[in-house]
Amino acid sequence: MHTVRSILGVVLAVSALSAVLVTASCSDDLASTYVTEDRFPAAYAQALCTSLQHCCSENAVTFDYDSCTSGWRAYVSSTFTSSSVNYDPRAATTCVALLNSAASVTCAPAPGSISDARGTCQSIFQGTVQTGGACSSDSDCALNDAGPVFCSATVAGSDAGGVLPLDLPLLDGVCAVGTLPMAGDPCAAGGTNPCGTDGTLYCDPDTAVCLSVGAVGGACSAAVAGSCAAGAYCVATGPDANLCAAAQAAGSPCTDTSQCDATSVCDTGSMTCVARKGSGQACSSGDQCLSGACDATLKTCLVNTIATSAACIGTGP
Repeated sequence: MHTVRSILGVVLAVSALSAVLVTASCSDDLASTYVTEDRFPAAYAQALCTSLQHCCSENAVTFDYDSCTSGWRAYVSSTFTSSSVNYDPRAATTCVALLNSAASVTCAPAPGSISDARGTCQSIFQGTVQTGGACSSDSDCALNDAGPVFCSATVAGSDAGGVLPLDLPLLDGVCAVGTLPMAGDPCAAGGTNPCGTDGTLYCDPDTAVCLSVGAVGGACSAAVAGSCAAGAYCVATGPDANLCAAAQAAGSPCTDTSQCDATSVCDTGSMTCVARKGSGQACSSGDQCLSGACDATLKTCLVNTIATSAACIGTGP
């Protein structure tokens, strides 16, 4: 009986060791397929330009694969100067795969498109320090579903023993999670996005409080652009001052584009809303175009916003 048990113990031990070795081997094999930091600029450029080609054709702009890949490879390489410490090979590999698969997908921001890969590709350079970990800047901190993250400076004794009221922060800090702004929170008017960036709140200059953007007929501040919801604008003068009104169609009088609906723009010469232009029509700015994109080189409206003349030959976004 003891012999049987001994043999069984050896078999189980060998099996366990084999499982560990197989797991380690699989892990090593998987890691070897990741796009490494030194290979990423070229891999990204090749994937992007391959999928960008049909978008360039859609916009009728010149495309050159060699120039495109060379330019984007150099562009991405330049970002590694400050971001390489946080390089995530898993995210990089997924980013390249998503771009490769976008070659036959619409150029509009839809699932599976080039634009749809942005979130993953941006995460390649996200911080890796978890909440509570030591940091020196906001970029060191990993994303957290609980809210925006930042590097909070700490002072000696702040964790347990106490701290003097005017003691200066030390140079080191810890990653902390902030809170998303809510309606009613205090804010500093004129600050950079003091009430968030999702367009649902604005900072009221009279009360210094975050308020919800107004619907048609709702309250707003004529001093704050974007204090009304999409499809509405804030009336500046008259009995309806500081109330949201419906944006106007082409042919209506206007003083700025916020008063015109999504299909029109305010012409400063005639002070009327005029129809935005379609692809191929002459333009001088993106707000004149239905797509929102006026090619800086061709001076014409584009079908899609990603395949500009510069992007298609690798000289810039």
